Amino acid sequence: MLAQKVKRGMRESRTKGYYTGGEIPFGYVKNGKKLVIDEVEASIVRRVFDEYDKGYKIIDIVEGLDKDKILNKKGRPFSVSRISDMLRSLKYTGIHIVDGEVFPNIYPRIISDGLFDSVQSKLKGLKNKGFGYKKVDPFLLTGKLKCGYCGALYRGNSGTSKTKVV
Repeated sequence: MLAQKVKRGMRESRTKGYYTGGEIPFGYVKNGKKLVIDEVEASIVRRVFDEYDKGYKIIDIVEGLDKDKILNKKGRPFSVSRISDMLRSLKYTGIHIVDGEVFPNIYPRIISDGLFDSVQSKLKGLKNKGFGYKKVDPFLLTGKLKCGYCGALYRGNSGTSKTKVV
């Protein structure tokens, strides 16, 4: 019963446009119960989206931010994963989805729909979902053999026991 009341209260707060907690995304600051745009941070968000839309790689964007000594909210340099998450976040278009319900009035819009859609199409077009790093595996057949039962790829593995016996 209490859980239902809490969920109902949270939903009502979101309907009114109130911020209901969690980490505040880069580009926003809390003002009372609502979020407002931090123009300094929002300009960096726009820069990230614009550069990615122009064809920059995520790692190049991170290096550019580091070169310009731009830090995240925690005072640390941006990481590839943080920029990747930023590029995928609907919150920058003003949309917040909770339990399948759309709340368009919690996050003020920073990015236009056109720019966001363009970035999403480029992100989906990536053949390598990683960031270009590939670990060199010393075992010749790793990733080439499949289990006949479950279809999982085999991985080579070696090591020694605590008695140093192979």
